[in-house]
Amino acid sequence: MKNHDYGFLAQVLARSINQYFSKVGIELQLSGMEVVILNFFFDNHQTKVYQTDVEREFNIRSSTATANLQVMVKKGLLQRTVDPDDKRRKQLTLTTTATQLEGKLNEAKRHLEAVLVTGMSDEQQRTFLASLELAIQNLQHVNP
Repeated sequence: MKNHDYGFLAQVLARSINQYFSKVGIELQLSGMEVVILNFFFDNHQTKVYQTDVEREFNIRSSTATANLQVMVKKGLLQRTVDPDDKRRKQLTLTTTATQLEGKLNEAKRHLEAVLVTGMSDEQQRTFLASLELAIQNLQHVNP
């Protein structure tokens, strides 16, 4: 098999996706990272979310998560509350302001996903998704 620069192509794809979410965010006065964090909360609205969940989901350091989440709390998008089941932990919840953005952000995410797979057959889409998931798993073993 010919040697390909998979890492470079993955970086180009990731940058393009980040630029897209940054553009969406500008219209809503949000950073691109705030957009993806909010989408994570919308996708997990039925479960408790903690800062460690955000760190794990986005593979970011605690300090990075803290900085992003503090800004989101200041903007009135998130609130930190004491977990009623474990008083030592702070649960993160969406505010009404954030939930009002859900429709627009879900629409933007659906649009991005449609653009990503434009021209791919259903089989190619399944293969693309499976390949991305496997690549992420492979890298998690190298970067625990």
